[in-house]
Amino acid sequence: MKTIVRFCGVFVISLCVFSCGTNLTVETKTIPIKYYPPRDYFETVYWEDIGYVIPATYLPYAEKIGTIRIQEYGYKDYLIKQAMKECRKIGGNWVILDSYWENLFGPNVLTATAYKLDWDKVKRFQGQMIMDGFTESKLKEEWIKRSILPYEGIYQSITADNGYKFKVGICKNAPNDKYYINYLSGMSDVRSWKEGDVLGIVESTALQGVFLGDWVKLDKYSTPAELVFANSGSFTASYIPWNQSEKQDFTYIRTFPKDVVVTGSDFSSRTGTGFLLSTKGYVLTCHHVVKNAKKIYVIDNNTSKTRLTATVSVSDANNDLSILKVNGLSLGYDSSLPYGFDDALNKTGEAVFCMGYPLTQVMGNEIKVTNGIISSVTGYQGDVSSYQISAPAQPGNSGGPLFNSSGNVIGVINARISQAENVSYAVKVSYLNNLLGLLNDDVRIGKVNQSSSSLSSMVEKFKPAVYIIEVEY
Repeated sequence: MKTIVRFCGVFVISLCVFSCGTNLTVETKTIPIKYYPPRDYFETVYWEDIGYVIPATYLPYAEKIGTIRIQEYGYKDYLIKQAMKECRKIGGNWVILDSYWENLFGPNVLTATAYKLDWDKVKRFQGQMIMDGFTESKLKEEWIKRSILPYEGIYQSITADNGYKFKVGICKNAPNDKYYINYLSGMSDVRSWKEGDVLGIVESTALQGVFLGDWVKLDKYSTPAELVFANSGSFTASYIPWNQSEKQDFTYIRTFPKDVVVTGSDFSSRTGTGFLLSTKGYVLTCHHVVKNAKKIYVIDNNTSKTRLTATVSVSDANNDLSILKVNGLSLGYDSSLPYGFDDALNKTGEAVFCMGYPLTQVMGNEIKVTNGIISSVTGYQGDVSSYQISAPAQPGNSGGPLFNSSGNVIGVINARISQAENVSYAVKVSYLNNLLGLLNDDVRIGKVNQSSSSLSSMVEKFKPAVYIIEVEY
């Protein structure tokens, strides 16, 4: 009988426990001690487990702002995330667990204390910081004071990061030679971001248009990033976004300035192209390729690709032309060049092709050929000294020859528009005549007619006379 009573007693108690468990309701209860503005959803809230004791060094910077009780179905990790959300709602950023009851017959219960901790004063979490930069109006004021540099400008994202499409301004910092990415707009519902916050800092690499550095995620912690700029005035930023585990690509297009011509030393990337002007060892290139160079080298097209020292004989800075003198070139030609020169005005729509060595760090040291047409007999903003052509040109093409279909040089590639596809410029060869008259040597050029030759056969004949130009500043 006693056994039965004991058995029944246990049985009754079990029923009571089960009954009480099923009557527990799911609820979240937060009792604020002090109110602060709610934090953005993606801001990091840290948590500590039961039994954690706040270090004495933290106490002056840790303010208790409320208590939280979560009664919910789910594992402990899930309840902790709910507590972190509640902490964020009352402006906190730190949760310390007080207790956790894992109920076998109903929702689990977690209690915690919410704190607002001044991370800037606690060395452990100093990484969560944002630098002040330029607003859009300040950027434009800066660019008015000086000319805008390559890659600088205002860009709009066309790919969303956690639902946000950022508008940013990129500005070069002269003292440290790094590029700062300033947040301008795109997160209108976010309280903790303001116009001018620095969203990233990158610096150039040995590859033209490729930058490495850091991007600040939505939780205000930085992550390694790569920026790759395209010729069309756009760039791709690659980094691991907030709340993600894998790197993603985000594309930006330039919206300001509307039209930028990339010329000068920014177009050369420390290398350029030159081509034979005379079998006496004279090579023609662009002035901006060799401007301010301490040393100039021409890479011979012999089997060993010998680097030969070159010197500037004469230059025309206004028309961006320079004639170099190179001793020891293994020419392979007698008294005449494999191509000619035609200084007559060519017509719009005529077929052209150019040869050169663009982006040698990426594309290698093999000569590259592109073809197109003369789009206009005037250059940028109606410049009569240049042709506009549709043949694509890249950094490193500067100084390369532009040929017509008869195998005559009609121009020298020297610029492009960064925001437009296949818009390049070439200085007309007629502007070479005055420069030849300044040489202390008798160099004459003439016209040829190879219109019956195919493009491939002309390229094979011409390429031994087209060289890589390397400069040291």
